[in-house]
Amino acid sequence: MHLNCAITDLCPLLQHLVGENLPVLTTLDESEGAVGISLAQTEQVVFNLVLNARDAMSNGGVITIATKSRECDGAAPGRRIVELSVSDSGQGMDAKTASRIFEPFFTTKAYGRGTGMGLATVRKIVDDAGGMICVETELGKGTRMIVRLPEIELDPASIFASHSQNSASEL
Repeated sequence: MHLNCAITDLCPLLQHLVGENLPVLTTLDESEGAVGISLAQTEQVVFNLVLNARDAMSNGGVITIATKSRECDGAAPGRRIVELSVSDSGQGMDAKTASRIFEPFFTTKAYGRGTGMGLATVRKIVDDAGGMICVETELGKGTRMIVRLPEIELDPASIFASHSQNSASEL
């Protein structure tokens, strides 16, 4: 799955969901490689990150979605990763809140505005794909959520076979 394709397709819907007063900007790396998560998982990750960014900006701001393909730091030289980041210009989080955001059912939202499962779900998808997610945040300056996924080689034959099976099952 190439994240850029999914993000490009999702942008009109994301912009509609967050509203006109919060521009959703993209900076997509043209050399971005494929990752081992499905379209549905990609959509779930992006939706959760963008909607959390929206909720952090009650007074307006900007949401930026970016992708970047690069060599992996540290323990796996020669391996490449794809980064997906969602940044907001919202209020940011204190260290105590930031340390809990991936806990199931933890939320800072008012009753009825969220279940506290969004970021826990994102983390599970990312972990299952062999990736990691981290947060950069500063009070008064916003938050940046960074998903790092291993880049994979796509086998054209398996893509065709998978597509053919899906098409046949839809008949």
